[in-house]
Amino acid sequence: MKIRVFVFSTLCFLFFAFSATVVFADYQKYTAILPAYKGDITLIQGSKITGNDYINHTGILIGQPKDQYDSVDVWIERRNADGSSWSRVSDNNAHYEGGGPYTLYSNYDLFSGNTIRVRGQNHHLTYVSVGIIGWIDLQ
Repeated sequence: MKIRVFVFSTLCFLFFAFSATVVFADYQKYTAILPAYKGDITLIQGSKITGNDYINHTGILIGQPKDQYDSVDVWIERRNADGSSWSRVSDNNAHYEGGGPYTLYSNYDLFSGNTIRVRGQNHHLTYVSVGIIGWIDLQ
């Protein structure tokens, strides 16, 4: 009986440990500087793994002081067929430090293999650049 309980417990542990790894395996950390005066910056770029029309964004940390730098405007762009130009495929969404996880939906179909990038800018008009760190799952 003790062997069955041990084997069952071990299998449950391995199952949950593997499941947790799979759930978070697609998140990629980014570090960027949000330019002054709402300048645009690429937070992360890559290929879609799935055909899901969204990305996930979490773990956002933004520079100090918090009353001026508490959020980032985020949107998705897709590389065009010419390979050199980009098209915006989502609306701007404000993502707040400590908030989320956020799901940002595309207004157009995104297919597996599409090259996309997540762009950002400081939510507030500032005269200084602000550091940001976060995690994005391109799906």
